[in-house]
Amino acid sequence: MPSAPYALRARWVVPVAGEPIDGGVVTICDDKIAGVGSAAETGVAAGDLFDLGDVALLPGFVNAHTHLEFSDLAVPLGHANIPLCDWIPLVVAERRRADRDSDLAVRAGLAESARYGVTAIGEIAQGNWSKAAIASLPLAVNVYLELIGLAAERVDELCAAARHHVQRTPPSDARWRTGISPQAPYSVQRDVVRRLAHLPLAMHVAESREELELLATASGSMRDMLVRFGGWPDDAFGGKLGGKKPIDVLREMCHDATNTTSATTPAATALVVHGNYLDGEAMDFLASAARPMYVVYCPRTHAYFGHDPYPLAELLRREIPIAIGTDSRASNPDLSILAELRHVAEHSPDIPLERILAMGTIAGATALMRDDECGSLEVGKTADLAAVSLDDAGRSRGATPIEQVFHSRGDIVATVAAGRVVHDPHGLIGPAAMS
Repeated sequence: MPSAPYALRARWVVPVAGEPIDGGVVTICDDKIAGVGSAAETGVAAGDLFDLGDVALLPGFVNAHTHLEFSDLAVPLGHANIPLCDWIPLVVAERRRADRDSDLAVRAGLAESARYGVTAIGEIAQGNWSKAAIASLPLAVNVYLELIGLAAERVDELCAAARHHVQRTPPSDARWRTGISPQAPYSVQRDVVRRLAHLPLAMHVAESREELELLATASGSMRDMLVRFGGWPDDAFGGKLGGKKPIDVLREMCHDATNTTSATTPAATALVVHGNYLDGEAMDFLASAARPMYVVYCPRTHAYFGHDPYPLAELLRREIPIAIGTDSRASNPDLSILAELRHVAEHSPDIPLERILAMGTIAGATALMRDDECGSLEVGKTADLAAVSLDDAGRSRGATPIEQVFHSRGDIVATVAAGRVVHDPHGLIGPAAMS
């Protein structure tokens, strides 16, 4: 049933697609943005205009990589600077915990995301993912089915599961889409990646030095971990062991990926998750890849494991597109993309804030193949918005609107997803917009 149009006025409207608007207004009709501009330009009746006060109104944030199944964790697993090969067994143990309710955790993660102004998500899901849980809030969710299995005899099984997954059709009112996630170079046969590379893809690549050692020498602490799990066949990598590098994995992710491309069906994006240890050769490949490839940087998870400094500036210099993710509460205190962006700004002060903001909005939307519907405030796009409160700390020294967003300590005071208010603890928006 259509809902009455309403509008939100803010101290600043930050469209991302254009310059910030002083005292701007965003008009919403049903689930779409009907206007972006001044109150006079949008022409909304006074009774349907809600003044949010001293806030910046932005596109809903995009979390391009997370694992919502761990959203019930109060604190990350392990400890700061824990080796990845010590952390992964903790993840496996948590996943096997008898009293786990992953459905409840996913619902909690979606609700937390909404509280942090996140309206689009790249979710890595297990085979038992719940459509009802994903649809519990009107957030845009790309559900990437995680595929794990090194044994050669499991290739056909995993590929069949992947094809069944991507053929699922959501209800007309649901915002989820499907993709696949061969988990990592050390946990899935390369034949699986090659055979499914034409699909929307997300894969953990160059996440740790232990991974690089395993690829190069087929030895080290990561192999020891896999042996303990009982999963180290001789043909683990689908061929000769050793002598591999991240670029070899990236090539697999592009294998025949453009065969189904046409003027009306562009190549699906591939997400290179983490990329903490991409070398120059791998970056050169990403910069000229035959399919759209996005690096997904998870800043606070990167810091939690104490990795080497992230090659962010070099990736940007080569114009490699970058989106932002939180990973999960197994390695992160929360699911806030705004906190991730502020972390990047604090630790990379030479990168323009506009470029950092884009990573958590329009770049993330493009990585998820949703830039036609979200990631910026433009007429015709889905009404996904986040309101960030501003404070004196942000306004100091005549800061620009975007500087105020980054330097304020303000929280998300309202979130709208597909025109529906999903977070409004202070009642800033009237009940007419709640339906």
